[in-house]
Amino acid sequence: MTLADLALTQTRNPLKMKVVAEPSHRLTSQVLSAYREPFDVKQKPRKPLFLDREPPGWVAWENSITLYLPPNPTISVFQSWDPSSKDAVETFRESATDASYWEKVAGHYSEENHETVITQDNVSFVKSIFQLLEDEPFEALKPTLENMIKNKDQNKQRAAAELAAGVICGKHTFFIHYRPSTDISIGSKHWPTTKQQALWKWFTPFIKQIFGQNIKTDTLMIWTSFFEYTFYRTDPRRVQPLVDYIVNEFQNIDYNAEMSFDGMKVLSLFRAFYEELGRKFTAWADDALARSWSEINSEHDDLRAYIGELLAFTQKIKWIPKPTLPNTEVFIKECRVVPVEFDIMGMRGTFHMERVLELVDRFKVWREERVPGVRAFQSTYDRVGVTVCKWLYQSVHDVHAISTFDYILPLMPELFRFTELHDNPELANRASTLMVRMCGVTPPLPMVSQILDAIFEAITNSPSWRVRLKALPLVQVFYFRAVPLIPEIKIVEMLEVICKCLDDEVVEVREMAATTLSGILRLSPRRSVLTLKLDLPESIITPHRPQDRFVRLAKNSDIPARQDPNYNKAIRQRHAAILGICALVDSYPYTVEKWMPELLTNVLAEHTYDPIPISTTVRKCAGNFKRTHQDTWHEDAKRFDEDQLAALSTLLTGSSYCKCAAE
Repeated sequence: MTLADLALTQTRNPLKMKVVAEPSHRLTSQVLSAYREPFDVKQKPRKPLFLDREPPGWVAWENSITLYLPPNPTISVFQSWDPSSKDAVETFRESATDASYWEKVAGHYSEENHETVITQDNVSFVKSIFQLLEDEPFEALKPTLENMIKNKDQNKQRAAAELAAGVICGKHTFFIHYRPSTDISIGSKHWPTTKQQALWKWFTPFIKQIFGQNIKTDTLMIWTSFFEYTFYRTDPRRVQPLVDYIVNEFQNIDYNAEMSFDGMKVLSLFRAFYEELGRKFTAWADDALARSWSEINSEHDDLRAYIGELLAFTQKIKWIPKPTLPNTEVFIKECRVVPVEFDIMGMRGTFHMERVLELVDRFKVWREERVPGVRAFQSTYDRVGVTVCKWLYQSVHDVHAISTFDYILPLMPELFRFTELHDNPELANRASTLMVRMCGVTPPLPMVSQILDAIFEAITNSPSWRVRLKALPLVQVFYFRAVPLIPEIKIVEMLEVICKCLDDEVVEVREMAATTLSGILRLSPRRSVLTLKLDLPESIITPHRPQDRFVRLAKNSDIPARQDPNYNKAIRQRHAAILGICALVDSYPYTVEKWMPELLTNVLAEHTYDPIPISTTVRKCAGNFKRTHQDTWHEDAKRFDEDQLAALSTLLTGSSYCKCAAE
């Protein structure tokens, strides 16, 4: 290393090499699949192999890729330290090779505290020592570390995890040591393979003891954080014994054991393994899914939750853009020239589609087998339903949320059925929340109409009023988020569906329809406020008099005597008209349109004393109008003449408000 390199903190690792890359999808597949092939320590000659950071080639490759050579079996990559550093290094060596020193360090690390995971500062301290001195302190550390591993106390286990992580990661993590008298400065990223083999020969027998026997509820997060630290930005071939152990345990897990914690131990560690690897986990993804998918109806909710997380994770890492050649020039060019319909980013959900279609068929069978009541949550239908909702909910909050629509759409009829399960509130709430969050994500353009059709289907054809009640707000949320993408004909259909719900037999559905209609109109341009095509039933509304439809319906609805068999129908029809008028008024909370004074004083006021729920709706609308226009009433009052102000005062149950405002 030159003095200039030292000043600029530039380092050169002799094991780091640039390899020319010829971009192709085959190359990407080869790089990802190679992570599963164990490193042969006897390989001769040594070839560039290890790739610790996120593998390239997701969208495009550069002209070269940085790989690391396997270390020499016996010769260290370190060069001697500058003579001026000899005393400092010897001081480190004297302490670190003394067994009593490590007893003191371990005693300090194992002091009682509130940490539930390993402390990275403690790990970094140990790691730095082993980077500096390689394996020299190891014999001094071994007795102390072995004692810590055997002690199942939570604090002792945390200390053991910190010490073990420092030793194991010390040979992987790049850490700069400056050697002023040398031409290069390198980090202790690699020990000679003979030293690595000696370390693993000692540690491997402890793996099963630590992760199979020692882990309890209070130490699970400690050893999970150990896995996270170990696999972070690490080529898994560097820690092959840990990979072999966790993959084997995952394949042999019992998802229906008497105690769920045995499975949770394995799945928590396995989750840390695949999450830290990221795309490097691709080589294991298909096998992991095949193993867990068959257990999606496990008896234990905790274990099924891990299955949902694995589904969401694999969905993300299997997302692959589709340029014909993975290089920057081709990708940019094709983004400019391919049709809009072509999914060049590969955003559509296809990876799990076969599983989703399988669920659609199997849910029909499970629904017939479901036994309602207090034990309904134990049925396969409910178990799988909760797992699917957790999976999709996590997916709609991830970077690849748009792909989730392809999975949700076939399942939407079942999701709506989930929402009406009164004997399983967890499943009902999860399904409702999932669909609300789904509507907050911008969908693929070709799916906009399909999603609306699925919601309309639930509103118009579901025999359950609870489903209609849950589906109506989705229309409003979806409209808010996707209004620029919704075709005009779908907006017309949307308004017609909502208007029909104003005449629903259930008053809660009618009121929700009015709230939904008001919200949609509030966001719509004034020129298109409830503008329906003339060839649709009851569609005589114009932009100038949007209230005509509901006013005519209110005037044509005569209420007979209570004993009349048509009494309830007449009440419902008039209530529908009043709800429509109130929706129009509520859609302009801070202005008074030209048609509003007449609507309030000549139409709504006439129905102040109609039977419940009509009168209740009128008073609620009047109260909302008073509340939202109170601050600007000095200007809004100019829209009303004296007779209308008096009628409005009566509608508001008292004259003080209008008189004070007029003054």
